[in-house]
Amino acid sequence: MNTIRSVAVVVSYVIGSLVVQPSGAQSPVQEKIQLPSGSLPIDTEKLINSIRESYYHPDDLSALECTVSVDWSGVPTGVKTDEAQARLKVLNDVRVHSKAARDKVPELTFDWGSGTFNAKEQMESAIKQMINGFYQMYWPLIGSFPLQKPSEVKKITQEADGLTLESVEGNASIVLKANKDNLPIRYNVDSPVMKAVMEPSYSPSPNPIPGDRSRLTGLKATDQFGNSTINLVLSLDYQSLGGFNIPHKITLTVSPTVSIPMEFSNCTVSKIVQVAPPVPVTPATN
Repeated sequence: MNTIRSVAVVVSYVIGSLVVQPSGAQSPVQEKIQLPSGSLPIDTEKLINSIRESYYHPDDLSALECTVSVDWSGVPTGVKTDEAQARLKVLNDVRVHSKAARDKVPELTFDWGSGTFNAKEQMESAIKQMINGFYQMYWPLIGSFPLQKPSEVKKITQEADGLTLESVEGNASIVLKANKDNLPIRYNVDSPVMKAVMEPSYSPSPNPIPGDRSRLTGLKATDQFGNSTINLVLSLDYQSLGGFNIPHKITLTVSPTVSIPMEFSNCTVSKIVQVAPPVPVTPATN
């Protein structure tokens, strides 16, 4: 569950300028684990596997390289001068080469084309913040299944509309809420320094199979630090490459008037290679 907590922290990091409504599509019906009422011990591993197979997450994707383009037309400038429009064109022509690997800070390089920009370094810093923030949400929550070990679950409770799985990490409480189709629909993180709620939403997969019955296409997050509250909405769709479904177009939003789409193109993918342990050789006997 530590990945859930890291995503909650990153919600605040993403806020540079970011929103679209998450998809409300119905998820395909899948085999569910029926629980008696109340809190009880059950086959936790079987339950986690059922939740794991309810939506797509490319756990064996190790790295993703793409060209990222940002559309700044959704950001209000407050002015409509020719100079402002020229600056906007320069920004929209910028291309970012992104190399993102699991558990590593993405490597970003910028191609400004033939344009110029007075606050070039500040703008590159803002773009890095958005792209890095997206990947820090993508890898643990969209590109992976956050619950890896049954031992992380301390309590399971049936509710009228699904069930909850509770975990405690140090002084942080984490609760995963799943619906009747065993899709994770809410993560609550509560600690002395922050409170966060993350609500994924899904669309049916084109050809539903276990592990790809539905796809996470929206994420709404509210993050509270003391008296400050941050609201973020992420929407995304996918493109197929090398046996994986990877982000294609995403939109990050932090207010009704600020919405920034980004497109990932010219991508390459790397896969985690599982190396089998050597087979012991038994000496021949005469």
